[in-house]
Amino acid sequence: MKQLKSRIFKRVKPKVLNNTYITGESLLELCEAYVKAINQGQVPCIESAWTYVSKNECLRAIQSAVDGYKDALNQAISEGVFSSEQLASLNTELLNQA
Repeated sequence: MKQLKSRIFKRVKPKVLNNTYITGESLLELCEAYVKAINQGQVPCIESAWTYVSKNECLRAIQSAVDGYKDALNQAISEGVFSSEQLASLNTELLNQA
């Protein structure tokens, strides 16, 4: 089994679409978009499927940034009382990180 894994990882190259590496999650979404099109009697369109995947990746990234911002702000607030200037400065710093 170890030899098989080694051979696979040596020969398999990362999948790329529109000069972007496709993650496992993105590949799954791409497959789902193709299956959905086929089940609806349509011909799968790589461009529209990729747009769908890209949109979902962006939504996940935005949600991750918002969650990180909220967590960091809640942690900072729970640690002490801030003046309005300190809070504004913290807000700007967290927005830049997000």
